[in-house]
Amino acid sequence: MNKAGFTLIELLVAVGVLLLLVGLGLANYISFNDRQALIQGAEQVREAVADAQNSARSGKLRGCDELASYQVSFSVTTVNIQSQCALGNADAARVFTLPSGVTVSGNTLYISPLNGFVFNTPNFNDSAAPYTVSLQNNYGTVDISVTRNGAVTLDDIDKK
Repeated sequence: MNKAGFTLIELLVAVGVLLLLVGLGLANYISFNDRQALIQGAEQVREAVADAQNSARSGKLRGCDELASYQVSFSVTTVNIQSQCALGNADAARVFTLPSGVTVSGNTLYISPLNGFVFNTPNFNDSAAPYTVSLQNNYGTVDISVTRNGAVTLDDIDKK
């Protein structure tokens, strides 16, 4: 008796293998998205530091009569740039929003006018450079280093 078709065992094995492959592919896709979000967040930090440096070097006052510094601060999901005036009020902060799920932590950085050097204190007298900013999400944590001259480097994300 020759009947064409598959047995129940054969169908169960085929469906099981298919589900395993779909599960692995989905897990890798989610991991890839989280990794890319960390990289995009690091790019946002680099952009914010470069923006503040360019403004400081060009002498943009942004609402100040006399510019004291540009301040780059990190709050949970944003990077904020604010001009600091010697006297009076400055314009509203410019905000760089990080990708969804990415959080940032680090000390506030101050960028001196005209030369654009990065410091950890508003009076430009610290010697702790490079400064570390940490980004974190489901993929892991990655540290970003900011040197005195504003160069931003990302630690190797795949070694985490």
